[in-house]
Amino acid sequence: MPLTTNTDLHKELKHAVAELCSNFPDPYWRELDARRAYPEEFVQALTKAGYMATLIPEAYGGAGLGITEAAIILEEIHRSGGNAAACHAQMYIMGTLLRHGSDAQKKKYLPALARGELRLQAFGVSEPTTGSDTTQMKTLARRSGDKYVITGQKIWISRAEHSDLMLLVARTTPIEQVKKRSEGLSVLLVDLRNAPGLTIRPIRTMMNHATTEVFFDDVEVRAENLIGEEGQGFRYLLDGLNAERILIAAECIGDGRWFVERACSYAKSRVVFGRPIGQNQGIQFPLARAYANVEAASLMVVQAAALFDAHQPCGPQANMAKLLAADASWESANAAVQTHGGFGFAEEYDIERKFRETRLYQVAPVSTNLILAYIAEHWTGRVYEDFAVGDIYQHPLGRTVIAADNIWFTLLTQNTNPIHFDAAYSAQTEYGKPLVDSTFTLALVTGQSVSDVSQNAMANLGWDEVRLPNPLFEGDTVYSRSEVLEKRESKSRPNVGIVKVRTTGYKQDGSVVVEFTRTMMIYKRGHVPAIPQPKIMPSGR
Repeated sequence: MPLTTNTDLHKELKHAVAELCSNFPDPYWRELDARRAYPEEFVQALTKAGYMATLIPEAYGGAGLGITEAAIILEEIHRSGGNAAACHAQMYIMGTLLRHGSDAQKKKYLPALARGELRLQAFGVSEPTTGSDTTQMKTLARRSGDKYVITGQKIWISRAEHSDLMLLVARTTPIEQVKKRSEGLSVLLVDLRNAPGLTIRPIRTMMNHATTEVFFDDVEVRAENLIGEEGQGFRYLLDGLNAERILIAAECIGDGRWFVERACSYAKSRVVFGRPIGQNQGIQFPLARAYANVEAASLMVVQAAALFDAHQPCGPQANMAKLLAADASWESANAAVQTHGGFGFAEEYDIERKFRETRLYQVAPVSTNLILAYIAEHWTGRVYEDFAVGDIYQHPLGRTVIAADNIWFTLLTQNTNPIHFDAAYSAQTEYGKPLVDSTFTLALVTGQSVSDVSQNAMANLGWDEVRLPNPLFEGDTVYSRSEVLEKRESKSRPNVGIVKVRTTGYKQDGSVVVEFTRTMMIYKRGHVPAIPQPKIMPSGR
């Protein structure tokens, strides 16, 4: 779709969502908040307008749009003063069913979800004793004939009382029976309308979020409701988290813009000491900084969504979008309260309601500290203890090869084969165009993997099993991933361990252009040498 068409579509989408939200003004949300009630009428309006089916493919009755468009919808809801928490989960939960469900499951559920006949709003992951350590969950789904029998407890399961279906993550193999703790988790689709043994208890919180704790007492679920393969649930879970991060970040951007707009409007009209308070730098500067940070975070959300829609790695971008957007909305909330003074705490101004709502995103989904830990691990590199056999790292950066890369590398390596740089010559070959030097391909993919696998390597012990199954050409974009094959102690050096990985480089169509194994000596925790600081020469006269 041409960029201009996308731009027009996005403008129309924003306008349409804003118009729908105008039918649900501040008093609507204020009254629901006082009662901690679910916005049923709002959700029905969104469903009727087709927004709940944004990410469902057209073949199943949906709009067939991308995360970018879904983000625009959720941002506009929050910018209008509403709260999309009542409905956002269906957008990212549905992706697990779409990507990993069987054809029969998709035909059964997706059209009904698109028509609004079913709601998939509940996502059963968190547990009271495990927190963010998902692999330690205790809820067990035991196979018994043609069904699973589920026992356990989930907590912070929002909208369970208002959903027909729940996407449940549970252990199908006890953790003590698996080689790797992320194994043995499975995803099941639970029909909440007919689940004897299931108990839902509401949890009253500081914001109107319709959250609950759910108890499973031998709840039976048909085996045909297993999503994908048994034991692969953790991978499916991770697969959907980027979408969640991006969509929640978009809501934060909407909140941030709402706070800044409300605060600026109030600052212009509130007169103290004979002039509007907005003329005082003490009011201006916090709002200006909040505005700048919201707009900067918005750019990261846009980038993450674009990568997701292009089916490219976007883990770091999605996480940074969530971090920056949550921080920006919280900063804007504080600036708005400070601008309103005492009125910021009055319910009729709605600042305190939105203040409570946006505070949630510092904690969930995924706390800002966990995101910082994720970013730090990627920036500072993994140490020996961080590796586990079977781990797969999708390296975040892709690289498009240009003619200058190929020419420069062949000159550097003194490769005189004209197939790499002579267009007239290469046009006569079976390839029809210049072929990228295979050693450049190997070097490029090795470099892409460094931040994830060898940032803290003492030494590379060798490349083995190198394959170059498909050609790479100028204009192709290369992506890569690595899998940990082996991990063992060093016999001669106690401060390092030996790690072996298989790295695969592939281009935009998914075809593999290089694959190799690499063995490295990786520093152990506490033994990574400090990076020497540059010496600053004294200034002379």
